This record gives sequence, C-alpha cells and structure tokens, in this order.
Amino acid sequence: MQPMTHRITQELARLRRDSHDRCAESGAPFKTGDTSHSGYDKAGRPLHVGDCCSRMLEETAVRNYFMPLPYELPEPTAVLWRYMSLAKLLALLKDRSLFFARADKLSDPFEGAKGIKRRKDLWDEHYLSFFEEDIRNPPEGHKCDLTDDDIAKEARRLLQDLETGGATKRRKTFLSCWHEAEYESEALWRVYGGDAGQAIAVRTTFQKLRQALANDPDIEIGRV
Repeated sequence: MQPMTHRITQELARLRRDSHDRCAESGAPFKTGDTSHSGYDKAGRPLHVGDCCSRMLEETAVRNYFMPLPYELPEPTAVLWRYMSLAKLLALLKDRSLFFARADKLSDPFEGAKGIKRRKDLWDEHYLSFFEEDIRNPPEGHKCDLTDDDIAKEARRLLQDLETGGATKRRKTFLSCWHEAEYESEALWRVYGGDAGQAIAVRTTFQKLRQALANDPDIEIGRV
C-alpha cells in the first residue's frame, strides 16, 4: 500500500468535495465504511476514487473511511435569498466581499451545538465507555498495559479534549446564512426591513453563489 503524502492541491480539494459520495472515475457510490483514495495519476491529474480504481493512483495524498455529509446539497439552480439592510448592501458592494459571522458570536447560544443539553450526561457516558473499550483493545501488534484507573483517567482526558475541540471549532467556524425558496418571504422582509421597510433582498442560485466565492473548497454550502 502506498504511503500517504498529504499533498492536497486546490484542484484535488475541489474534486474531493464534488465527488464526495462516489468514485470520480467509475461513478460507483461509496457506502459508509468504504475507503476512498485521493491523489494523482502518472500525469499529475487529481483523482478521488474507491478501491475499484485505486490502482490508477501514482501518488496517494490521503485515504479516508467514507462517511455521508452531515447536510444536503441544494440543486445547482436552487434559488437563494439574502435579506439585509441598505447599509450592509452598500458595504458588500464597496468591499466586494461577503461578511461571515463567527459561530460563537451569533445571537443563538446553541449555534453549532452537537445535541440537546439535557442529554449531555448520556452522551458523556457513551463516549467514556467507547474510549475505555478502545484503549483496552488497541490495534493488532500493540498491547495495553494500563490499569483500570489509568484507563478511566485517559478516557476522561479524551472526553475533555472532545469538548474543548467542539468549543474551538465554534470559534474557527464562520457563517453566512441564506434562505432557499422560489419566492420572496414576507416574514423575512419584515424582520430585516423593520418599521421603515428598508430591507434589500439579494437573489442568486446555489451555483452562482459558489462561483462568486471562487469555488473555494474550504467553504461548505449546505442545507441546515
């Protein structure tokens, strides 16, 4: 098996995004747990393939176990709306940029939450059990010499790392919210227009929005 080089170009990142659910060469759909292989052929062409076409890779950048996306993608022609004040529209035109708000600075304190707060104890118990079982049963060729107390301590450390990572991700996630609909929303006109009725609605499509953002593979667009 080829070693992974972890060299991912913009072209390969776009291919991985656009072909997330299937082999880009054969079109065969991935199932949960399948291995996907991303890299380059002999001519340097980016590839994102399944086991069926992995022999085409001259260089393997990364391998992943396939997991479905946690959100749905709109159709390319899906109509999107962004309601805003006149001042924000003028700022958008002046700066030629779209504002993204940091997730932990939004008005909703649960933005980015992974579950219902009242079930946190149940999830903590689940993860602690999972971590302890994983530590006790390392991969073949390795041995666990830890005591039960040490295993429990390490599991609690991993749980704390998991929580810290979630908080860090909120600080490093930036959002721009759009409304998907064929027609205008009277409710959103009222929310963003206020009593003066001075809201502006920008109308575009999923495909045009992605193109306006330079088709950047680091920017994910999906239904909430």
